[in-house]
Amino acid sequence: KANTLWWLRSANSVTELVKMKPGTDKVPTVVYTFDDEVEGFTFSANQEYIATLQPVKVRQTVHDLHPDLPKTQARIEGDLMYRHWNAWQGEKALHLFLYEKAGTSYNLKGDVLKGEPYAAVTPPFGGIDDVTFSQDGKTLYYSTKKKSGKEFAQSTDSQIYAYDVKSGMTSCLTEQHKGYDTNPRVSPDNTKLAYLSMARDGFEADKNRIMVRNIATGAEEDVTRGLDLSVESFVWHAKGQFIYFTAAVKGTKQLFEVDLKTAKTRQITTEVCDILSINVLKDRVIAERQSMVAPTDIWQVTLKTGVQKQLTAINKELMSTIALPTVTEKWITTTDGKKMLVW
Repeated sequence: KANTLWWLRSANSVTELVKMKPGTDKVPTVVYTFDDEVEGFTFSANQEYIATLQPVKVRQTVHDLHPDLPKTQARIEGDLMYRHWNAWQGEKALHLFLYEKAGTSYNLKGDVLKGEPYAAVTPPFGGIDDVTFSQDGKTLYYSTKKKSGKEFAQSTDSQIYAYDVKSGMTSCLTEQHKGYDTNPRVSPDNTKLAYLSMARDGFEADKNRIMVRNIATGAEEDVTRGLDLSVESFVWHAKGQFIYFTAAVKGTKQLFEVDLKTAKTRQITTEVCDILSINVLKDRVIAERQSMVAPTDIWQVTLKTGVQKQLTAINKELMSTIALPTVTEKWITTTDGKKMLVW
């Protein structure tokens, strides 16, 4: 609920989910104790359900296949994706677990992907941001790529899945889209689902669009179809008519608004900086902001005017000792006669 902090902590070889009201509670309250590690959690708006990401064994190891070799540290690999970016593929994958409220604690309802050899979020960088509940808590949405081996390596075709909390049934919502479908977010009135989507399979640099889906009818609209930019992240406004998002422009990351009634977009910020994670309030955005000469701090952006106000200056003392360079926008003519931006 409002003004309550929730977090995970390690204690005596277990993981605890705890909560605390700053200024009111003197010590945190343990909500649930997990026997295994937990990579992340989210809960429904009414806090009746909690979803966690927890590792589950889905593959056999060399010791399973050859129990007569207990000391070996070898790996047996017969397909691609045994290593992805900075991570080796192990015998475990992150699955979604659902917990239902029972008094002051929660009971485990089960593994949302029980029996499936896939991760609930696309590895290696997928996380709890790819998981969200509907506003009424009846549906759990998640994004992942249910492929393996060479098929996983060659494809970018992840999907948005909807898990019915009561029936335990899962349905795929985005089979018609062949590229990445990620970051599902439900509108404040629970009637629409927005998510990021790429059109083409195998093309990691494709345009990231914001798709808005009518939950009742399944009808969809690309609300950024008129924008020649790729969306990085987005947040719903509380009234539901607007979505605010960030996108890269000329080597910077700027804040934009899209009106869902007209699909018209408006660039809110223009300064030479990067607007990072955003939290939308009634008439302003609280965001992390950094630039080529300044580290990350918390800033406020007025939605109507785009005026920015710095709220924190953590490195002020250190920065005062540094002679800062001047950053200038320059366009260079390339060998084929085109223009290239440099800073």
